[in-house]
Amino acid sequence: MPLVIGVSATPRRFEDLLSGTTHTLYKVYIKADEVRESGLLKDRILIHFPDAASQAEMTLLAEAVQRWQTVTQRWAEYCQKQDGAVVRPILVIQVEDGTDKTLTKTNLSMSLATLENAIGRQLREGEAAHAFHDSGDLHIDGRRVRHIEASRIEEDQNIGVVLFKMNLSTGWDCPRAEVMMSFRRAQDHTYIAQLLGRMVRTPLARRVVADAALNDVHLYLPHYDQTAVESVIQDLKNVEDVPPSETGTSRELVTLHRREDMEQVFEAMSELITYRVNAVRKQSSLRRLMGLGRGLTHDRLDDDA
Repeated sequence: MPLVIGVSATPRRFEDLLSGTTHTLYKVYIKADEVRESGLLKDRILIHFPDAASQAEMTLLAEAVQRWQTVTQRWAEYCQKQDGAVVRPILVIQVEDGTDKTLTKTNLSMSLATLENAIGRQLREGEAAHAFHDSGDLHIDGRRVRHIEASRIEEDQNIGVVLFKMNLSTGWDCPRAEVMMSFRRAQDHTYIAQLLGRMVRTPLARRVVADAALNDVHLYLPHYDQTAVESVIQDLKNVEDVPPSETGTSRELVTLHRREDMEQVFEAMSELITYRVNAVRKQSSLRRLMGLGRGLTHDRLDDDA
């Protein structure tokens, strides 16, 4: 291929691939902190794990579902105030591998029942989907869990819950994924870190100033203890594998709320004229593609671009 242009947060393997060739490589580095300051990445990854090993995994799943519902409500309120497109957060549930006879060791029937009990209603048609490679639509206790390719999750606004095993760690970007629950055991912490690296993009490509909680990603790990969680945090601090969001446990990192006796101050501030100016003007993909073609031609990198 005569010309390759790439943008990557994890370029090391690509650079290693080219190191033994005669290709000319031009590098432009952008500091990780500058990317986070731009608002393109969520600020924090909050890890929740049980206080005691005896705590049931379904209890933590219920907590994850409630967090997903809270985030969904806050996004709806924020988008309504901003008069913009509604962001519909996704709950991502990572299940265990199966055997020759079973799809997964995780009890899907109990998981979906716990989910519905936590939200207080039945799942709507098409609201739950899975990305298992080895099966089509699933029918679990009268519920249809449809199969979907990982690359199509983000664009399908009907999806609220996604079940998967390991295959979402590649070929997938989903800024709407705000909450993740993993039934995986502690030895899989490297894979969990790689997956979270694909969840930290902000849905609106900018930081939400009015509600700091909307800049967070939540990870629930029922089968982890303090030591195992520390391993996950160390993996998430590896800039080569994961974009640079602040990472810590939900017990260490807190969200600051407005003081209850300051309503008049904030009400007065809300009447001030405020403008939101995006750092980069949004353009359609087609317009950006045409601009790239013109640039390649004018700089004589590719006369036919």
